[in-house]
Amino acid sequence: MSHTDMQIASIEAWACEVPLSEPFPYGSSLISARKYTAIRVTTRSGIAGECLTLSRGAPLDVVVLEVLAPLLMGLDAFSVTARMDDLWKGTLALDQEGVVTRGKSVVEFALSDIVAQTCGVPLWRLMGGEYRRLPVLLVEGYSLDKESEADFVRRLCQRVDEGFSLLKLEGGDSRGHMRLQELRRRIPDEIGIVLDVGWSWSTLREARNNMERLGPLHLSWVEDPLPKGHVRDLVELRQTSRVPIGAGDELSSVAATEQLISAHAVDVVRLDACAVGGISEATAAVRLARREGLRYSFHGTADINEQLAFGSPGCDHVEVFPKDRPFDRAHELMKGSVVDRIVDGTLTPPSEPGAGVRLDLDAVERYAHRYGKLVAA
Repeated sequence: MSHTDMQIASIEAWACEVPLSEPFPYGSSLISARKYTAIRVTTRSGIAGECLTLSRGAPLDVVVLEVLAPLLMGLDAFSVTARMDDLWKGTLALDQEGVVTRGKSVVEFALSDIVAQTCGVPLWRLMGGEYRRLPVLLVEGYSLDKESEADFVRRLCQRVDEGFSLLKLEGGDSRGHMRLQELRRRIPDEIGIVLDVGWSWSTLREARNNMERLGPLHLSWVEDPLPKGHVRDLVELRQTSRVPIGAGDELSSVAATEQLISAHAVDVVRLDACAVGGISEATAAVRLARREGLRYSFHGTADINEQLAFGSPGCDHVEVFPKDRPFDRAHELMKGSVVDRIVDGTLTPPSEPGAGVRLDLDAVERYAHRYGKLVAA
């Protein structure tokens, strides 16, 4: 394939909102819809690299189209490192964290998709990963409307019966604590439980009190117990807590992740390639975590997660939302789903060339409330 064939011919971006069949609480919020950004980078030869990520309402599509895409038109899509350097140089006047880095992240993932497709292998192979089976961390423990406490616990116990050995629950209040107590009473200690607090504990004192109550429940970790940026409080909390602490999946720089690690603020480093700067930056953060002997866990669209998990040595699970719950609807915007390949609560890596995200363009267009496209001259 010639150099001209690999030139970036167009970049498209959609802002999508998928309503949920029933809202559910998360931390102090009530989520009634999921908001995503989808992008598509196409070369002159017609190879399309795609990415889909939660936007949480941020205008990532606008950043991609109006800030980043003009810096890439007509350039070689295969030279991912060089293209990311172009984006860094072209955005020096802007804040290098937040939505700009998130925009760069999804562009880098789409370019990595093009490279993997061109090489005819899945992305996890290009990352140096080996074929293995990984347990699924199933994000099942959000509240459903009109569901009793007994029904909630019964629903999670059913997932254990289906073969899942690692479950994630939401809830940092007394109700969540009671659910955890009953669930732990009903399932074996070897079944891992992650509690996602969603930054709902606002002070160190509140977090300490809650962590002390959670100590006897054998949790794998408590996620986001304090607001993002409260590194000093996390350090103090970790020093007194018997429960492991996980945080970092919304950080948009490796430097911020390194701060968490070097401060000894976490036991589990949470990472999202679509926030931290892309595959290369997430990989750099993994190296930092491994150097300190820390567990790490990937957050985001499962099709992206599994590429990172299988491509990263030492990763011990893949985080997945179930399709039969209203908690996340990313699968409605894609062709196929990771969930369809789960067997007895575990996954083996995908074999298709590329980075795993294949947009269902009809669905994307149906749920899009904003769309744009930039075409090379």
